[in-house]
Amino acid sequence: MVWARVAQHRFRVLVDTGAVRSLIAPAVASSLGLRLVSTGRIVGVTGNVVTVPFVAVMGVGLGQVELPPFQAGILDLGPLYLGIQAILGVNAFAGRRLQIDFPAGRLYLLQ
Repeated sequence: MVWARVAQHRFRVLVDTGAVRSLIAPAVASSLGLRLVSTGRIVGVTGNVVTVPFVAVMGVGLGQVELPPFQAGILDLGPLYLGIQAILGVNAFAGRRLQIDFPAGRLYLLQ
C-alpha cells in the first residue's frame, strides 16, 4: 500500500500486480469529478463477475512520478477492510517498469 495524489488530494491505494484493471471507490470518483467513459466486467479473486462503470483517471502521482492516464472501475472497496480508496492494477503502469523491494518497503517506478 502506498500514498497516491491527484491534484491536492492524497489517497491510500493498493498496488496490485495481479489486477488487470484498476478500481476506485465511488466517493473518491465523485469527489474528483471523474468522467464516466464506459461500463465493463470485473472478475474478482473468487470468480464473481460484476459489471461496473469505468472512469477516466488522469494526473495520478506516486512520489515524483506521474502515471499515464488510465481507466478505473468504480467499486466499493470497504469490504476489503484495508482502508484504501483505490487499487492500481497493471493498466495504471502502462509504459513503466514496476519494482517492489519488500524488505525495504519501497516501490520503484522506472521508464
